[in-house]
Amino acid sequence: MSIKSIFHVTKRPSEGAVAKLIFLGGFAAYLVYHLLQGNRGLLALFKMKEVVREEQGILAKLEHENTILANNIKLLRPQSLDIDMLDERVREVLNLARDDEVIIRNSP
Repeated sequence: MSIKSIFHVTKRPSEGAVAKLIFLGGFAAYLVYHLLQGNRGLLALFKMKEVVREEQGILAKLEHENTILANNIKLLRPQSLDIDMLDERVREVLNLARDDEVIIRNSP
């Protein structure tokens, strides 16, 4: 058994291979950084998803209010006039009441 077989000598990488490795490592770091940061990075995506979730909640609330208002408008149309609704709106807008009525207002 010779010394060469015990101590296997490996060849050193060339300077060009080391330079390529450093370049590729730097390029990979650059890509990872820009994947996470910036206006279109993953962090911005998560922030935008949170904003979208908040805005969808506001939209749902506004759609509910819109449905209620549309229903109230429908009740005031001449084709489907609700006398009670008309009486309520007249009293509220004109601030009128009969002499024998007691008005109790609830604050919204």
